[in-house]
Amino acid sequence: MRSTCIIEVCSKPLVIRSRNVKPLKIFVVRHGQTNYNLQNLCNNDPSIDVFLTEDGVKQAEGVAEELKDKQFEAIFISNLRRTKQTAEIINRHHKALIIEDLRIGDRKTGFESKPAEVFYDAVKAAPDGLNAKFNGGESFSEEKARVFAFIDELANGGYTSVLIVTHAEIMKLIFGYFYGLKDEDMWEMNDFKNTEVITLTAGA
Repeated sequence: MRSTCIIEVCSKPLVIRSRNVKPLKIFVVRHGQTNYNLQNLCNNDPSIDVFLTEDGVKQAEGVAEELKDKQFEAIFISNLRRTKQTAEIINRHHKALIIEDLRIGDRKTGFESKPAEVFYDAVKAAPDGLNAKFNGGESFSEEKARVFAFIDELANGGYTSVLIVTHAEIMKLIFGYFYGLKDEDMWEMNDFKNTEVITLTAGA
């Protein structure tokens, strides 16, 4: 099992406009490996049986150990089982409130349970890939809008330290929010690995 990578990030210049008196520390972790990760399939539908593999559980246990001495006032997850499973393993050391928020759910690609390459090829072939939507799915721009709205709200929620358990593309958007990255740069970022952690500070 690989060691957990924790990236410390302090936003300069600060992108979040926080009314918090104290700095807000945000830990963001991608869920553990799933059966769909092994097959490289798209999933946004919570009714599909997507779950942590045995290795995914071990990854979650590893990151739980890495984060056991951190303090979380709340843990935010998506509506997808893999984030809940990962969060519950991490939360064994914390007993924090777990809050589900649809805005940090994986992208609705329009290619449910299809190979991810099919989706990426469709985006690449589209005249405007960042605004392209397929089969009733959402665009990157729409996904970005909901994630940014979530972070805006979180920054002014009165918290001082929270954990977000989410998905690779959502992590890229959160990272881009703090650093003010262009849409193209966020889209082109390498995916965060399973149980990789980034730590962001707002209001410092």
